[in-house]
Amino acid sequence: MGVTAPARFTFLKGGTVVVTQNSANTTHDSREQKVRLIVVLDDSGRANSTRFFDDGITANTLDTQYYTLINYAVQDRTLTVTLPQKGYRGGVMKMQYERILIYGLKRKVVSAVRVDRNEQVRVSSLSAGDTTYFKMILSDTNAEIELNQSFELQWELADE
Repeated sequence: MGVTAPARFTFLKGGTVVVTQNSANTTHDSREQKVRLIVVLDDSGRANSTRFFDDGITANTLDTQYYTLINYAVQDRTLTVTLPQKGYRGGVMKMQYERILIYGLKRKVVSAVRVDRNEQVRVSSLSAGDTTYFKMILSDTNAEIELNQSFELQWELADE
C-alpha cells in the first residue's frame, strides 16, 4: 500500500516534539535564525522530547558540560519547557521561537496563556484536515519567547 504526499510532506508520530528552522551553511549561521516548534500530541494529549545544542565546533562538550539541553513536555493542556543544562550559551541566547504549532487537539482552542508572564496569548485555532482535530498556532508577533527561557503555555479547549 502506497501513500501519495507532496514532496515536502512529513509524517510525525503522535507524542513527538520537533524543533525546525531554515537551513544555514554553518552552525553559527543557524543560531542567528528563529525556530519553529512542532508538537504532535498522542491520543492521550501528551508529547515530549529533548533538544541538544552546542557550538558545533568544540570537542567533548558532554564531558565539559558545554552544551544546552531543552526538555519539552505536554500533558494536561500544558506545554512545559525546561532547560536542565545551560552550559552552552552562545547562539542559543539569541534564538527565538518563530512559531509554536500544536497538532492533535481534539477540540478548538478558546484561550491560551503564557504562565511565566501571566499574559494572554493570541491563538489561531484552525482545522488540521479532520474536522474533529485542530491545531494551535502562536506566531512570533505575540509569542516572543527565547530558546534559553523556561516557560509554560496552558490552553483551554471549547466545551470544557
